[in-house]
Amino acid sequence: FIDMDAYIVENCGKSIPQIFEESGENGFRARESEAAIALAGRNGAVIATGGGIVKTAANYGALHQNGRIYQLVRDLSLLPTEGRPLSQGADLGAMWRERAPLYQRFRDAEIDNSGTVEDTAAAIWRDFCEHSGT
Repeated sequence: FIDMDAYIVENCGKSIPQIFEESGENGFRARESEAAIALAGRNGAVIATGGGIVKTAANYGALHQNGRIYQLVRDLSLLPTEGRPLSQGADLGAMWRERAPLYQRFRDAEIDNSGTVEDTAAAIWRDFCEHSGT
């Protein structure tokens, strides 16, 4: 399991809020794209991205080259916002409406994420097995 945001923090030596403060969203998105390219070639890896990864169309190729892309969906009121500069005090509904078509273009499958971690992992595993012949 690879948390892309943690990977970015480790490689930049700065927190996500610090990156946004110093470089803005465009600077963060550039680092996110670099991370997508660096991580996407790893076999057998589960890469957890932030929701904004879809804002850069070129990220699709990097992420899709080695597996399936899952969109985890849950009620907006349950989404964590701590440490996520764009989510702080934002209208998450408006953000969702803006990104929904992008998520639809990127994803191979949508997975309900309103239950337990184990429920979500089992749903992903079922989908993966169904589409990989396993």
